[in-house]
Amino acid sequence: MIILGFDSASVVTGWAVFQDGPSGPVPTAWGRILLPAKKPLGFRLVLFRDAITELFDTHKPDEVCYEHTHVKFFAAARALYMVNGIIEMVTAEKLDREARPIRVATIRKTVGSSSKAGTRDQVSRLFSIHVPQEKFDISDALAVAYTGFELLGKADESKQAKAKPARPKKSKGEQVAPGGNEGPEEGVTPSV
Repeated sequence: MIILGFDSASVVTGWAVFQDGPSGPVPTAWGRILLPAKKPLGFRLVLFRDAITELFDTHKPDEVCYEHTHVKFFAAARALYMVNGIIEMVTAEKLDREARPIRVATIRKTVGSSSKAGTRDQVSRLFSIHVPQEKFDISDALAVAYTGFELLGKADESKQAKAKPARPKKSKGEQVAPGGNEGPEEGVTPSV
């Protein structure tokens, strides 16, 4: 499994890629998308879309996640939601599914920190990589991707453990034969 994680923002976005390793998830690439702060938001969004499309094409992720945060100021919130919308849009185009927002509290709990500096220090220790002090966006993106990897891995294990053969569903007055189609056949318009 390959996970692409984002610490999104309208000017500097951190990104990181994790994939399966022999003893767990391993960071394989990380960096920053730097956008011109003085350009209008619409211009930055076009550049952002191009940059993350290139990341998808280069790293071919199976899943995508981003840090879900609440911003108090309208202009900042508007920009952040638009940036996250671009992540969702490109994920839908490339993977035919939605990206997964992950709350900051979940990320910090998974990594074992309570602050941005703590996240950076913990990510550096966990994966034996140096993240410069001023590059919180990179350490946050590493933490997002790692958390996504951990959550998705546990979800997959849980699904496999709970997997049972599907039983036909019954509803009042009708029965569905095993292997039967429960909905209208493809190309047939249901009658009302």
